[in-house]
Amino acid sequence: SGGNHIIKLSRIGNSISAQEQDFNFNTTITAMAYSPINPEHRYVLTYNGKFYYSSNNGIDWTMSQGFSGPESHYFYGSKILPSKVELGKVIIAGSGYSNPPVFITYDHGTSFESISEGMPSTLVYDLASTDQENYIFAATAVGAFAFSTQNQVWEDIMGLEGPDQTYWTVEYVSEINSARFGTYE
Repeated sequence: SGGNHIIKLSRIGNSISAQEQDFNFNTTITAMAYSPINPEHRYVLTYNGKFYYSSNNGIDWTMSQGFSGPESHYFYGSKILPSKVELGKVIIAGSGYSNPPVFITYDHGTSFESISEGMPSTLVYDLASTDQENYIFAATAVGAFAFSTQNQVWEDIMGLEGPDQTYWTVEYVSEINSARFGTYE
């Protein structure tokens, strides 16, 4: 019907049904996520860095007031990483050229603070965390980074052996206690 809406896809037998949700985000949605602790809490980041949150399965949405977060990459989007251990804690990332690239909230997006110390001005494409969230990993345009929640600083973890190129994706694999990054040549 026009606008910028979330489209809910449902499988019904051997077909898929599409249903446009009511809320208009007024600009392109570049990241969506929900809390793995309580899926009723949902989050949206838009192309221009506006953050929205819902506590009722996406029926009603509230935009974070007075906050302009990281914008997205023009064809890749932004990233939202809801906490696996603390309801309301959410990390967001995106373009860090005119502002910090990574922010954190502890109240579902009512307020944010930068957690970008040690991170260069760059695009952050993806985030992942250890199971207890002692470390956060970032795939960026300038390499692979890790954030220690104890030290509160990002560190370049490519060393001398990591390829000097864009890192597009990252996932944490609990079974082998490793972060796995994706690049391409």
